[in-house]
Amino acid sequence: MNPRRFSALRVTQDGRTDHLLAEGNAAMDAYHTALRLRDYLLRKSSSTGRFVQAIPAAMAITPDEFWECADGLRQGTGRMKAVLDIDLDQGRFSALDAVGCQDVYAIRDVCVAARHASQQDCLQWEQRLGIFIKYLEPRAIRCEESQVGPPVGPAM
Repeated sequence: MNPRRFSALRVTQDGRTDHLLAEGNAAMDAYHTALRLRDYLLRKSSSTGRFVQAIPAAMAITPDEFWECADGLRQGTGRMKAVLDIDLDQGRFSALDAVGCQDVYAIRDVCVAARHASQQDCLQWEQRLGIFIKYLEPRAIRCEESQVGPPVGPAM
């Protein structure tokens, strides 16, 4: 039996930070989150909704719970699918990996990578993910060891 998978997201938009947890089939990796973010940004001019409203079946969590999820990813429990930090105010998309490195990308680059990866319908998920990663690798703004600690800025 597969353990239930989770993804944790911290989304900052319009000066407000939301911490979310999605589980099971709603748990998204960086690629699927990028696809959803790209779609949201393309529709943004005709909508007043926030990006967190475009994330399905996610529940609000505390900042401390978000960092517990980050610790779970680093501990390699296999339950965390992704820990993502999306700052729409600064245009940054960060993904924490299992060894504690936080890769930071411009949101524009992440959206372009998602578009490239989704252009051909005949590709398998692994192939799409490979295209997504290959496009993003040279575009990292920085890769740094993440410091687990209390979040900065306003929290909900």
